[in-house]
Amino acid sequence: MQDVDILVIGAGIPGVGLAAMIGEGPKVAVVDMEDFTGYHTTSRSAHIYIEGYGSDIWRSLTDASYDYLNKPPIPELENSLLSDRGILYLCELGNETLLDTYITNDMETCEITLTDALQMVPIIRTESFIRAAYNSRAFDIDVASLHQGWLKHFRDCGNEVHLGNHAMAMEYVNGYWHIETTEGNFRAPIVVNAAGAWADNVAKMASLQPLGLLPLRRSMTILPAPEYAGFNA
Repeated sequence: MQDVDILVIGAGIPGVGLAAMIGEGPKVAVVDMEDFTGYHTTSRSAHIYIEGYGSDIWRSLTDASYDYLNKPPIPELENSLLSDRGILYLCELGNETLLDTYITNDMETCEITLTDALQMVPIIRTESFIRAAYNSRAFDIDVASLHQGWLKHFRDCGNEVHLGNHAMAMEYVNGYWHIETTEGNFRAPIVVNAAGAWADNVAKMASLQPLGLLPLRRSMTILPAPEYAGFNA
């Protein structure tokens, strides 16, 4: 039985980020069922920073993250994690309201002609779309560096990541969670459920109501881009 102050289940961006920000003092352990950290969503997301994307709450969180990502405040992350990346929106018939929402919510997103869009990405079949817009202030996030920087900071604070450790059961007894994993048992007053798409499985073990989360496939097409055509939105 290992005693810790906080046990984090999940070694992706949410779990490792939280664990790193706790800093020195509390004894924290991170466990993950995979043999590598960030195995699922962390390594498969689009890694894009878009200020005008999502709900009001989501946009507020995005705005508040810019300074941190541009100038990370921990020594393990010395350089900006952002690099320029434009976003081109193509609108099919019936989705005009959605495009108008993007344009309204983000001052950096402006409408362009389909001719301009074709100049930027010549393989577009313009007959399939009726409108287009371009966001010139979008950034790639170096998620790999962010994740590894947080991992290093977490370990520099004297804490450990336990990989290949699948949480099997947990029970709350006398103010402590008793967590059984495939590689041993933990006891902690606080458990953080950062298991991503598998968070409902962890919730059920803790006798909590699941939210309906499911692990789903995601797809991305990557192809060589044409040379920059000189378009300036």
